[in-house]
Amino acid sequence: MHYPARKKGIYSTYSAGCITIYDQDDKRTVLNHSATIIWQLSDGTKEVEEIINDIKDLFPESSNLDKEVLREDVFYLVDNGLLIISDEPSISENLLSICFLNFWNGFEVRKSYLLSLFLEMGTPVIVNYPDQCDILIYYQTISPLHVSAISRPSLIGIFHKLEDMEAAPFEIALTTFHSTRPECISLPLYFLNSTISELSSSRKNDLSSIARKIINGLNRSVREDDINHSLNVPEIRENKRANQRPVRLTIGMAVYDDYDGVFFTIQAIRLYHQEVLNQLSFLILDNHPQSAHGKQTQKFIGKLKNARYIPFEEYSSTSIKDILFREAETDFVLCIDSHVLLENGSIRRLLDYFKKHPDTNNLYQGPLVYDDLKHYSSSMNPEWRGGMYGTWKTDKEAKSADAEPFEIHMQGTGLMACRKEAWPGFNPRFRGFGGEEGYIHEKFKQAGSKTICLPFLRWIHRFGRPDGPKYRNDWRDRIRNYYIGFRELNWDCSPIDAHFTELLGIQKFNSIRQEILIELENPFLYFDAIFFITDNMEDKVEQVFRSLGILPLIRFISSDGHLNSIRELCQMALKYKYRQILVFRDKRLICAALTDHLYKLLEYIQTNRWRKIYIGNAEKGEITSTLYDDSTIKFDHSHKESSIVAVHHSQYVLELKQEKNTLSLP
Repeated sequence: MHYPARKKGIYSTYSAGCITIYDQDDKRTVLNHSATIIWQLSDGTKEVEEIINDIKDLFPESSNLDKEVLREDVFYLVDNGLLIISDEPSISENLLSICFLNFWNGFEVRKSYLLSLFLEMGTPVIVNYPDQCDILIYYQTISPLHVSAISRPSLIGIFHKLEDMEAAPFEIALTTFHSTRPECISLPLYFLNSTISELSSSRKNDLSSIARKIINGLNRSVREDDINHSLNVPEIRENKRANQRPVRLTIGMAVYDDYDGVFFTIQAIRLYHQEVLNQLSFLILDNHPQSAHGKQTQKFIGKLKNARYIPFEEYSSTSIKDILFREAETDFVLCIDSHVLLENGSIRRLLDYFKKHPDTNNLYQGPLVYDDLKHYSSSMNPEWRGGMYGTWKTDKEAKSADAEPFEIHMQGTGLMACRKEAWPGFNPRFRGFGGEEGYIHEKFKQAGSKTICLPFLRWIHRFGRPDGPKYRNDWRDRIRNYYIGFRELNWDCSPIDAHFTELLGIQKFNSIRQEILIELENPFLYFDAIFFITDNMEDKVEQVFRSLGILPLIRFISSDGHLNSIRELCQMALKYKYRQILVFRDKRLICAALTDHLYKLLEYIQTNRWRKIYIGNAEKGEITSTLYDDSTIKFDHSHKESSIVAVHHSQYVLELKQEKNTLSLP
């Protein structure tokens, strides 16, 4: 008999239904949904077969799931040192879901003494929001904790600073949310930024005794039925309903050199929408993080709780708003430009609306209010003007903020909201400015959904830019995006030709159009994303990419960054719903002579079923492909070590299940 139990001395982070587990050497393992559930069910008292049967009972829709796949997940966890198998029952460490709030900028949970403390108590699972946790650790020095910020009873640790920050002792008071006066205990803790390795031997010995006192204190002050475990298995379900927990909203902004806009937009929300701040998180995607604006924006976001900053330099485009929806960790997302102000009460009403419509698949927008605060545009007509598809329209149905929601054809994308899982995405080939209006609305429509105007969701947009826009905004990018979008939607492209011929003149437009059409016939556009992992670019490599016609499509990934393996890129591709990706890894072997071989590869994969193909590390100079028929394609011996990999979406999950990347490239 095999009884799997969670291993002692590991901790994890929980986000968007998946768990990332770390050992004390900081080795990281990302679990998919099924592995996450197995890991949680492995309490040491059940056999492997019992766990598999539990999954079948919990998820009736998984009745056809192959038991061998689940069994493989169990032993994948064992191989990664996350489970131990014994012949006799052995109870696992308790799972402790813990949320840290209000700590100072730069405080790192994973490096803190606190983590070592909670490792003595069980297996910590670090979560992002109070409503997901059993234990909330809240740091404060003066003002009391406002319990109205928490939606249900939780166990609370409140840290009070006694002396100078560099001095050792803190006190911890543990309490619970009840109408009666809570019971508290006080315990000594040491400087919270200290790591376990920095503690003296005497203080290390204190860990166990402090942990026991905390556990005893919690047992005294909380009845068993008061604890609402939010990390139970049913909530890990991939298809969980949005109304199983309080609605939370990510407010996301894609920014390019607009620190002022980000600052005033976020501060206005924090000042004038305080009644819902506990339900909001901020996500900033910076498309120019190395600039003075970018550095100041990152510094500002670092001061906020429930805010996350993501630098993104792979390419420049207004369509990177797509990443905000992919990276959000809440059920609903409100995407706004970095210079938008929201009418007082509008966010609260949006949250109320989503609570009433937790499973909606529609796109939601609101009336744009102009600088005079009187006139507004609540939708767009599908017409061309001034190089843009869409002309502003005023609907009488939106005159009052209290009017009923109504369907519209399209609207400007300075503000849009939807359920995260309903987001259909921008085409990943878009670059530069434009092509979003009308396109994204049609994608919702083709998916069987609608675009709805919420009259209460009123917003003001700063159009004036005395210093001009900092990002690239040219006709070629815009026309190219329209061609890509219209072709994807199976729309007629002749209106694009007619409008821009009139706008730019036939000679200038035909020159731009000819370049674009040549690019759009490039077979490399078959891939949703083309990555080049490198520490720096060289002219000869750039020339090869230019000769292939893919230089604008290349997404440069730093070789010392976190996305430096095929497995990690597959994980990202799965999140972003890319159907197939191409990865270049070794600039030494990217040469003009490789071109013919790449075109042969492209011809093959567009006419055959495949999962992954790579050039490199293959015996006898073959380009090996893992196909449904296990066949191979043979090429010239001189390129046998080239590090080029193509991966189909059907292969992504298989790559994530592997302990190490089987395409271990030089």
